[in-house]
Amino acid sequence: EDILDDPTLDEAERKRRRRLLAQTPPTYEDRIRQMCSVNKSALELSYLHLMQKEPTLALWINEAPRDMLDVLNEAATRHTLRLFPSYHTIRDEIHVRIADVPIVDSLRDLRRAHLDGL
Repeated sequence: EDILDDPTLDEAERKRRRRLLAQTPPTYEDRIRQMCSVNKSALELSYLHLMQKEPTLALWINEAPRDMLDVLNEAATRHTLRLFPSYHTIRDEIHVRIADVPIVDSLRDLRRAHLDGL
């Protein structure tokens, strides 16, 4: 519930912007450029890399994934529009996808309730 507070969301967005601007491998700015070169709207973010560089954001993604994805989508959209100001004519919003999540569940463990939340 604390994650829904405006200061928390503001901090998450600031950290996400710093993260996007960082020139650490893999370079997310290069990924944005590559995404835009093929007119796509999905940006993949490595959870493992995020855990190393911004562990607080990684924790927040676990605690409130929908809220954090909204914040990450907005930050990615803003940064993309900074690089390519007219990209809004191609895509309205950039969607962040979280990859490399270290969770292992067998198919037998998944229940219908889990499937509705995925």
